[in-house]
Amino acid sequence: FLKYFSLSKALSFSILVMSLGLYLMGQVELFQFYMTGAFVFGFSMGLMGIAQNLLVAEGVKAEVQTKALAGLHGVYGFSSLIAPMLAAQAPNWTGSWRGSFLITSVLAFFVFIGMVVFNPNVQFEVAAAKKIKEKNISLVSLLVMGGVISFYVVAEILVSSRLALYMRTYKNMNLLESSRYVTYFFVAL
Repeated sequence: FLKYFSLSKALSFSILVMSLGLYLMGQVELFQFYMTGAFVFGFSMGLMGIAQNLLVAEGVKAEVQTKALAGLHGVYGFSSLIAPMLAAQAPNWTGSWRGSFLITSVLAFFVFIGMVVFNPNVQFEVAAAKKIKEKNISLVSLLVMGGVISFYVVAEILVSSRLALYMRTYKNMNLLESSRYVTYFFVAL
């Protein structure tokens, strides 16, 4: 993918696709279409994560690279704190549980528009992709490493999503209280 598109274009594309996936998840009535929206959203998150990390890793001077990557991961952590609060408050603002999807869809679309207007087109070759092309790394090795990282992410998502359900089902908490516990989980994480 990165052979054909610059990282900034890949990031812009991922934000647009994210907006579309969130919009689908917030609008559709049938579960199959909801899952399609979830797939589109998941694809965009993966592409966005790769593009962001590579932009920072490849585009920042070596002496501040550690700080820049720490800042990027700090934003991930901050987002993990804000997301449960948004999910808990959105139904109050919009009158529906779908509101959190629609609000974040609109926010992502505005970020995409900002990226198009300001056109941050960074041009450089990704060193990691170049090394993979030069070395004969086995596909099995890449799939195993990707699988290990993917299962870590899946485990984190499963625990955090089930925590809210557990608090609502067994502790009789409402949406706001259970979302607060998910926030506490990410603080501890």
